[in-house]
Amino acid sequence: CLQQGSHSFVNFSVDMMGHNNLLASTDSFFNDEFLCDIMNVNMDHELAQECNHENIVSIVSFCDWLNKVKCLDERKHQRLEENERTLTLINAKTNTSCPNTSCPSFQPHNTNSPTASSTFVPMPKLTEDEHTLLSENSGCYKCQHFWAGHVGACCMAPFIDTSKYKMLTTRD
Repeated sequence: CLQQGSHSFVNFSVDMMGHNNLLASTDSFFNDEFLCDIMNVNMDHELAQECNHENIVSIVSFCDWLNKVKCLDERKHQRLEENERTLTLINAKTNTSCPNTSCPSFQPHNTNSPTASSTFVPMPKLTEDEHTLLSENSGCYKCQHFWAGHVGACCMAPFIDTSKYKMLTTRD
């Protein structure tokens, strides 16, 4: 059985009617009412909800029903395209405000380390209390400053020197 999936309703309906036309003059051929029911059941879930909201089921003529559903589907796809454009713009703005770690020009370094050849010691994971403190005080999880105005992904501060690390408290 065919389902709309990610295809437009126009393509889905043409496929359904094409398959149905192959069954002409057989007992398996669907009349317009049954074809409409099958398309309703197999259309995109979001489109089916819009059809229910618009009370499309009450339309008697198959051609009128088909045209109305096509219009709803086109409107849905226009909204999706508009949302994608908006997300692309937001992502473009976000990517310009944060350094791109995959870019060769961005080279993070630890300015607190005494020598470049010293052994790297990873930071201990934040405790639940530290995480809560930073979260409640708009802190950065990387530099661990309260009211930092940024989060770890955009933090330009070097990593904390693990030899000078102390647990965060409410006094900080």
